Amino acid sequence: MVQQGLSEWKRPVWGQNGQTKEYPRCAGISSFGAGGANAHIVVAEYIPSTANRPIAPSGAVNQENPAIVLLSARDNNRLVAQAQQLLTAIRRENRDDWQLSEEVLADMAYTLQVGRETPGKPVGLAGHFTG
Repeated sequence: MVQQGLSEWKRPVWGQNGQTKEYPRCAGISSFGAGGANAHIVVAEYIPSTANRPIAPSGAVNQENPAIVLLSARDNNRLVAQAQQLLTAIRRENRDDWQLSEEVLADMAYTLQVGRETPGKPVGLAGHFTG
């Protein structure tokens, strides 16, 4: 199918043996150059699995079980700047259609714990959702 107009792009749903399953959207993109150079790529939607996603050890972020947010930088000035950038991003995203929730705070803490390198001076911040 060649997309030729603006329309909703729904995830494909296939049924087998009376059960239906929704699959990620997938697309092929091709570029054909006048000089004979061709490029092709296939992209697929990432759908995160929530079944085995660890959040806080007991499954909830609260005053007794805070989320541990880790930041690190090569020096104290950069560490303060990192903390300010994180706070600015949280404040910017905290609007009527999106609120910082226990799940978002736990996801953010988890990503900052495992999804990065630690360059120099680490600091840990404990926090819980109060909204």
